[in-house]
Amino acid sequence: MIKEVRYKGQKINPNDIENLSVLKDASASAIYGARGANGVVLITTKRASGNADAKIRFDAKWGSNTRLIPQYDVITDPAQYYETHYRMMYNSQIYAGKSQQDAYAYADATLFDQNNGGLGYQVFTVPQGQAFIGRDFKLNPHATLGYSDGEYYYIPDDWYGLTFSNSFRQEYNLSVSGAKDKLNYYGSIGYLNDGGIVSNSDYQRYTARINVDYQAKPWMKVTSSISPNDSRYIKTLDEEHLEVKIGDLADDGSQLRPFIVWFGESVPEIEKAAEECAKAEMLIVIGTSLNVYPAAFLLQYALQSAEIYVIDPNTPELGIYRHRVHHIQKNATIGVPELVDKLVQSQP
Repeated sequence: MIKEVRYKGQKINPNDIENLSVLKDASASAIYGARGANGVVLITTKRASGNADAKIRFDAKWGSNTRLIPQYDVITDPAQYYETHYRMMYNSQIYAGKSQQDAYAYADATLFDQNNGGLGYQVFTVPQGQAFIGRDFKLNPHATLGYSDGEYYYIPDDWYGLTFSNSFRQEYNLSVSGAKDKLNYYGSIGYLNDGGIVSNSDYQRYTARINVDYQAKPWMKVTSSISPNDSRYIKTLDEEHLEVKIGDLADDGSQLRPFIVWFGESVPEIEKAAEECAKAEMLIVIGTSLNVYPAAFLLQYALQSAEIYVIDPNTPELGIYRHRVHHIQKNATIGVPELVDKLVQSQP
């Protein structure tokens, strides 16, 4: 409460606060009823005291934000991740009583087979005819990180690096206060820009306050408090790209994706995507192995009569949809034209 008025505390400038009082339990309920059941914080803002000439104060603060709690000790090297998973698959056979030769053969054959505990994907390019991981459980030194499907070149993403980052914090405050005879005044303006450590969590706040007291008569005092403010979290995504519509094109002329997105992107129209799937006569999922949200999630909205196609070089985990899905086991550059030709030819 500020001057007996309910207030959202996150928008007040701490530099304008004179003192804080906390009421709790019976004392809060007795004054504020049910609204004070969880306690009440009383905030008194600054005013000039006594007869004093105008005082002008300006302060500027700069700082940096970083994550206080360090990341857990996890595997961050793609090579070590593959080596560890390969060793796990090898050990599963050794513990089952298989020979070393059989265990190596099993690990080689199923490392990328997600239906048998494998990873389901490969992000290294290995020279033709060479083993990916050797009998010493070490990655082939001639393997290079990244691979091409003939159209695009893929490398692993550093999701931790993309999510967390250090940032800059800056704050500026200017205040003027004074009192003379019957007039007492305090005014301030403030600006805060606090960069977050997580993408799209930057916080920006503008504040202003004017407190004026005037003793008009010994028995009458006029008080005025005005506090305009504005605060918001800053999004780094351009406003013009927040809403993508069907038919919108990228800068290179290619079709933008209005509903389906990759990891790390927002899904602003997932409800609309579900509605589209619920009335579509055909649903085509391209290159996700049904492991990527929201593609797999949207399958449950497909009509019972709808045709479902999955275009992916890997074998997806179809689950309850295995009897309904037509799987084209090819990459998108080959599978999509093939499906288009098939559909065109089936038209009367």
